[in-house]
Amino acid sequence: MCQFRKLSCLFLFITFPVLGYTQVVLQGRIVNGENDQPIAGASIYLNNTSIGSSADEFGKFSFSIKQPGNYEVVVSSVGFEPLVFILQVGKNKLAKRLVKIKPASNVLDEVVVEADPGAGWRKWGRVFEEAFIGTGRNARSCKILNKEDIYFEYDKERRLLQVFARKPITIENKALGYKIDYLLIDFHIDYRRKTHFYAGYPHFVKIDTGKKFERRREQAYKNSLMHFIRSLYKNNIIEEGFEARYLIKSPNKEKSRVMQIDKERKNYPDDSLSYYRKVMKQQDTLSYLSSDLLTADSVIKVDDDGNKWFSSTHDLQIVGTETKEEPLFVMQQLKTRRGVQHPISMLHFKPGSRVVIDANGTFYSPHDLLIGDYWGWASRIANMVPLDYEAVED
Repeated sequence: MCQFRKLSCLFLFITFPVLGYTQVVLQGRIVNGENDQPIAGASIYLNNTSIGSSADEFGKFSFSIKQPGNYEVVVSSVGFEPLVFILQVGKNKLAKRLVKIKPASNVLDEVVVEADPGAGWRKWGRVFEEAFIGTGRNARSCKILNKEDIYFEYDKERRLLQVFARKPITIENKALGYKIDYLLIDFHIDYRRKTHFYAGYPHFVKIDTGKKFERRREQAYKNSLMHFIRSLYKNNIIEEGFEARYLIKSPNKEKSRVMQIDKERKNYPDDSLSYYRKVMKQQDTLSYLSSDLLTADSVIKVDDDGNKWFSSTHDLQIVGTETKEEPLFVMQQLKTRRGVQHPISMLHFKPGSRVVIDANGTFYSPHDLLIGDYWGWASRIANMVPLDYEAVED
């Protein structure tokens, strides 16, 4: 059975490429919202990218943005509440901002005042790392560098595990050559419902640039939901190595008929009884795949503002025809010893939702789309590349 989970990122990052565009420099100051004093060392970056900077001793910052559009800017500093705002970047070569952030409340202190970080990590650390970072090949080369800033709270009655962090969680990914600062907004595992969810704002810094890291990043990208969304936006999903079909579900009418017969009769001929027993073991709902491959223009719609979006009352099955599953996925998730195959992933839409997509591979809102099967297993921190990642042209 396909197990879905909610996407583990929270972002809105929309770009609109313009021919002949000259990059914009974003500069300004970050100050305390209560007294206007500069906040040295405060981080400011474009969410889920490697683009950003840190404030100097005077609170000043400056960095370049290569594409015009609407960007989600994240500002954070220890002891202050994080700030997220949308920046509209147009044709002007310079954008200036005075950014004010408020001192943090002591809510987290109240939550973890009696917590023993060491004991919490010993009990819950592995659970957290597997759900947050992953369990695949790349996860084995990832390390959280500030475990002492992570706290755990478990509600026995609700069977709910929540995780908090005093500072952005710093992850060193030696497989892909990134250092990631992840500003954690929410993390919980609901053992009663058998679901988990996390959300936050990551910032990437390259720590290795050799060819082997470029190959690994390309492999992670090729096997990602981000790659599929980009190709969906560009209307070239088949050319990019994806086969998409609807998974159509319908009531099992024969089982319903047999159940009705069973209510009305007590005795059956032996041959009928054997058949009825066989039918009663079937699922209440039958599923089958649409015969024709879907193209992007058969799935994507465009609203009055030019935004591209998609939705469906059916699940979408996505097969990556140019990539292979990780062997660990077969062993851990499928619990079989078969050889690796082309990865199969499922997308399930929240009823009535519209999932807006963008050229860089992001979509909104992540709460409206559940991902299952291969991407449900692989879409973790260990396999993430930033939204400004530029794919290698074939």
